[in-house]
Amino acid sequence: MKPSPNGTLKKMKLTFKAILYISLNIVLSFLLYFISLRPLSPSEEQLISNFKYKTFFAFTIETLLFCLLLTFIFSAFSYVFFWFFFRKVIKIKGLPLIIFMIYLVISFICSLEYYNYVINIIYNK
Repeated sequence: MKPSPNGTLKKMKLTFKAILYISLNIVLSFLLYFISLRPLSPSEEQLISNFKYKTFFAFTIETLLFCLLLTFIFSAFSYVFFWFFFRKVIKIKGLPLIIFMIYLVISFICSLEYYNYVINIIYNK
């Protein structure tokens, strides 16, 4: 039996949507990475004035909360894109949590650079 052209067209559309969704997630990941590189924007003196009166614990909590905020925002965008592209095709239980956990890992990895940079400037002197 020959495959129907309609079935092939649906597979091509699904493949195109998958490639587009993956590309959007890559763009979101790069945005998350560059937003997490906060040490590039303020000068060393500005960082010292911002954080010298905070304890190490307060700085750590602030960084973690910033990571959670970024994670929530970017995972929400990713979930909306997924829902828009695949709402009738793919049903995955717990998908928002899965996307949230993936972006949480990405956010924490990206924020390590900032975290180590500030620790070396302020708390290791």
